[in-house]
Amino acid sequence: MRLSSWVACGLLLALPGAGSAEGLAKSHLPKVMVVDLTADKSFRPTTLRAMNDFLAGAIHDQGFRVLTHDDLRAAMGLDQQKKLLGCEDSQCLAEIGGALGADYIVRGNVAVLDRQTAITLALVDTRGQSINQQRELVDDASASDLVRTVESMVPRLMRPVRRAQAQPAVAAGGLTQSTAPVEHRGPGAGTYALLGGGITGVLAGGVLGVLSLSSYHAANQAAAAGGNFQGPAGTAVTEGRIGLPLLVLGTAAIVTGALVWAGSTDAITQPAQEAP
Repeated sequence: MRLSSWVACGLLLALPGAGSAEGLAKSHLPKVMVVDLTADKSFRPTTLRAMNDFLAGAIHDQGFRVLTHDDLRAAMGLDQQKKLLGCEDSQCLAEIGGALGADYIVRGNVAVLDRQTAITLALVDTRGQSINQQRELVDDASASDLVRTVESMVPRLMRPVRRAQAQPAVAAGGLTQSTAPVEHRGPGAGTYALLGGGITGVLAGGVLGVLSLSSYHAANQAAAAGGNFQGPAGTAVTEGRIGLPLLVLGTAAIVTGALVWAGSTDAITQPAQEAP
């Protein structure tokens, strides 16, 4: 009998959460079977156990359902456990993972090299195909150093799977929903120049307008008093001729700058549907 048959017969219903409401609620999350790390017999068992625990926890924190060897041992009989212990190659593990409904398998090993400890983690799919590998060398490592190293390796190891999850999902009707890249475009230097010049023109035109009115009143007073009113009147006309165009041009520049500013805001493309 194939090993997958042993697993499929006695394991699927016995696993925690199988058939429960909680299990159904989490069924959309990819399932990862985490195989215990292997190491030399001289390697500290307590440290290896901690590394295995933190490896499973770190994968769970990345948004995956985790199936550990503890889960397997809790659901399998003694004979089945013996068969599992003899399963070391990727194809054999893939067979077990596929029978359990796992999407991916994580395995690895720890090797002591003089004053360094080498950690290797591998991610494969349930067809036995390698997806990613991560390796780290840790100098004079304590148990906590090794645990932290394993945790830091997991995000890089699972990155290809997370990227695959982030790809556009197939929508209803066999269409794929996609979004065009968002291009961030802010107002350019020309926009600021238009606004600044417009504000300056409006202020200058306003000041000249006030001066023109003042000169006009001065000319009226001089004419009423029988004095020379031509000087103030000429000044009022000159100031008005300069101030009015400045006011008009400044206003036009402000309006143009505001329109350019509004047109330079972020362009966000609405999601489009494409055939897969």
